[in-house]
Amino acid sequence: MMESSIKTTDSISYFEHNVQPLHQFWLREKNPADLQPFLQELKPNSRVLDLGCGTGIDLNYISKAKHEGVGIDASSKMIQMAKELNPAAQLINKNGLFLNLKEGEFDGVWANDFFNLFEPEQTQRMVATCFKGLKPGGVLGVIVREGVGNFEDREFDLNGPSRNIHLYTEKQICSMFEQTGFHIAKLGRQFGRMLVIAKRVS
Repeated sequence: MMESSIKTTDSISYFEHNVQPLHQFWLREKNPADLQPFLQELKPNSRVLDLGCGTGIDLNYISKAKHEGVGIDASSKMIQMAKELNPAAQLINKNGLFLNLKEGEFDGVWANDFFNLFEPEQTQRMVATCFKGLKPGGVLGVIVREGVGNFEDREFDLNGPSRNIHLYTEKQICSMFEQTGFHIAKLGRQFGRMLVIAKRVS
């Protein structure tokens, strides 16, 4: 009975359960170079939202690049670890799916492996929220796993909670951006992941 109650596809439960192994994995695998195409598009001293900031590693890279970083994550344990790594940053414990940004409050939005947690209709809604929250000329940078379909992931604990990973093709993700009003500035690929840099043109 207990095992079946643990097995769930609620991604928040997955992150709460696996916060330590995920943090160690991200420390090994994340690289500040991954953010460079995004950071290069920003103006100096930009205000940047890290959407789905996890334990705050990318947020730390953003801060070290002399930008004002704001992190949001649905997992309270992730936010707690992100605060330890980014004591000066504003951190918000909230589900990004229900995010409501003010018009033009950010110069940039970064989302690394975040949109893959959501179905296309939900991702489209969040892309529109990012558009609203960016100033004209603002930059949206995302890394998504590329492919077709979705799968259930229990990478760190086969008996623990799982998360659903939704894969996206270039056509899907670019169409979402362009329909919202973004201009695609850069595209790149590495190890099954796709980097997309887009700008709000008006």
